[in-house]
Amino acid sequence: MTNWVLGVVLLAALMHAFWNSLISHASDKSLFTMALHVCSALLAVPLLWVVGWPSEASYPHLLASILLHGLYIYVLTKVYTHSAFGPAYIVMRGMAPLFVMLISLLALDETFTAPAFAGLMCLSLGILFLLYTYATPQAKLTTTLKGGHLQFALLNALVIAAYTVVDGAGARLSGNPTAYVLTSAVFEPILVYLLAYRHQTRALWQFSKHNAGLIVLGSSISITSYSMVLWAMTVSPIALVSGLRETSVVFAMLISIFWFKEGRFASAAISSVLVMVGVYFLKA
Repeated sequence: MTNWVLGVVLLAALMHAFWNSLISHASDKSLFTMALHVCSALLAVPLLWVVGWPSEASYPHLLASILLHGLYIYVLTKVYTHSAFGPAYIVMRGMAPLFVMLISLLALDETFTAPAFAGLMCLSLGILFLLYTYATPQAKLTTTLKGGHLQFALLNALVIAAYTVVDGAGARLSGNPTAYVLTSAVFEPILVYLLAYRHQTRALWQFSKHNAGLIVLGSSISITSYSMVLWAMTVSPIALVSGLRETSVVFAMLISIFWFKEGRFASAAISSVLVMVGVYFLKA
C-alpha cells in the first residue's frame, strides 16, 4: 500500500469518525441516522448528472450493495434504542476487517504478505481494545458485551464485511467509484424507510428541519469519505483498506474524549498505539 493510498484512507476514516460522532450525540440517533441517508440520496441525484453513471458491469454489485446497506442501516437503527450500543458497535467494526480478509481470500483470491496480515491483526486488536473503555468494576467486560448484544454485533459485522467486499469489487468494475457510491446512496434509504420509517414521516421531517445544517454536513462528509475508500479499494487489497477505514472507531473515541469530554483516555491511548503499529506494518 502506497503512502498516498494510506493517507487517503486514514483521512476518510477521520471523516467517517466525525459524522458518526454527530450521530452519537444527536437527540434522536435513529431519526438522525435515517435523515442522513435520505439527505445523502437527495444530494446524490444532481451529483450523478455531473460525474456520470457507473458501468453496467457493476449493476449486480450495486443491487447487492443496496440490499446489504439497507439491512445494515435497519438493524443499526434498532440497536440505537439500547444503552449498550457502544460495545456492540466496537465489536462490529473491530471484527469486520477480519471477516473481509476471510471473504477476500476465499472469493476474490486476494493474497496478503506477512506484514500486511500482521498490520490487519493489530488494527483489529486496536479497535477491539476500546471495549475496555466501557468496562468498570461495576460492569465487567463480559457483562458489558452481554449488554451490547454480542450475537447481534457479530452478525452485523458479517453484513459490514459482505457489503465491503461487494462494494470493493463493484467499484473496480464501475470505472467510476464516485458514481458507484452516489448511485448506491440514491437507493439505500428506500428499503429502510419502507420497513421502519413510513409511519414516522412527520417526525422525520420535523427532526430534519430542526437539524438541517448538521444533517447536510454529515451527509456530505459521508458520501465523500466512502468515495475515497472505494477508490482506494480499486488500487489496493480490499481487506487492507477495510481495516484502515475501521480505525474511524478509534478516531471517534478520541473525538469524544477531547471534544465532548467523554470516555477514558488510557484505553484510547493503547488502542491508538496498536493502530499505529498496524499502519506501520501495512506500509512496510
